Amino acid sequence: MSFKKGLGSKIKRFLDRKTDKMLDTKVGRSGVKLQKYLNRKVDKILDDKVVKSGIKIEDVMSRAVFISPRATKKELLKIVKRHPQVELFMVANKDKKFIGDIHENDLFLMLTPNDLFVEVGLDLAFNLEKKFFATTARDIMRKHDTVCHRNDDMMDVAKKFVQIELNEMPVLNDKKQVIGFVTQGMILRKLQVK
Repeated sequence: MSFKKGLGSKIKRFLDRKTDKMLDTKVGRSGVKLQKYLNRKVDKILDDKVVKSGIKIEDVMSRAVFISPRATKKELLKIVKRHPQVELFMVANKDKKFIGDIHENDLFLMLTPNDLFVEVGLDLAFNLEKKFFATTARDIMRKHDTVCHRNDDMMDVAKKFVQIELNEMPVLNDKKQVIGFVTQGMILRKLQVK
C-alpha cells in the first residue's frame, strides 16, 4: 500500500528532463500535446511502481453535502452553518449527478460583503473578483470532470491526484451519482510506508 522507494524523485527527474528537452526544441509540441505526453509517461512509471492498497476509496471518503446550482448566498450560508466540519460542498442536479464543487474558501469570498472588495483593492485577479460578486452556487463552483468511483483502489486514486491540479475529488457510485469526496489528505493519512 505504498510507493516503492525513490519513486517521487525518479518521476521528478524524468519530468524535468522531458519538459526541458521538449520546451528547448524549436519545433516542440504544443502545451496540450506536451501535457498528454507527460501524463502517458507518468502513467507508465506509476503503473510499474504503485502497489495496490486493497482499500476501497469508499472506505476513505467523506459523505457529500449537496448544494443546488441555483442556491443563493443566503441558502449557502445556512448550509455552511449546518455543516461546520465540511470544507467541500458538491453541486449536483436533482438526480445527484456531479456538476461542480465549491470549497469553503470560495464561499468565504462570495459571502463577504461586496463593499469590502473595494477596500481589498482592484488589483485582484479576475477569478477572485468573480467570487466576490457571485450570486449563486453555479457562479462560484469549480467545474471539472475529474472523478473517482467508490470501488476504486485508494492507490489508483492517489495516482490520479499525482496527475491533476486538484486537492479534492468527488466519489461516484455505479449510477454516476455523487456519494462523497476524497482529498489528498485523507489518502495521506491511510498510506503506509515500507
